[in-house]
Amino acid sequence: MNSISLVSPNNVTANAMVRAIDMIRPQIQARRPALVAFCVGTQINGTPHLGTSLVQTAAFLLAATARRAFAVEAVVRFGALDNAPYDVQLDPETHHAYQVTYHHALGADGVNDMIDKNYRAFFDSLADATGIDY
Repeated sequence: MNSISLVSPNNVTANAMVRAIDMIRPQIQARRPALVAFCVGTQINGTPHLGTSLVQTAAFLLAATARRAFAVEAVVRFGALDNAPYDVQLDPETHHAYQVTYHHALGADGVNDMIDKNYRAFFDSLADATGIDY
């Protein structure tokens, strides 16, 4: 009988983050910057899913680790991509797909409202928990 070893995605992510700082160590040591900015982009299309939240959390944790490991200021920069498909229409004759983005459907104010509603409190809590500004 064969045994199957189950691997939790949470363990895989956590273990990958343990040494993530090593990916940037050579650049930090060579350049000795005064500030390191970690950019995290998110396609704005509603409530964030678990993967989005994990990536955003990882950015804050990596920034906090960099600050601690290299005695350098660190921040997270949030980039809101407003090109997510709000609606896709197929041309009945050519079958070409035409996309209306959230930006075009909701306008800049609507996208900003969506960011405030779905991301602001989460980012504020990550900033509070890590001491990293965004």
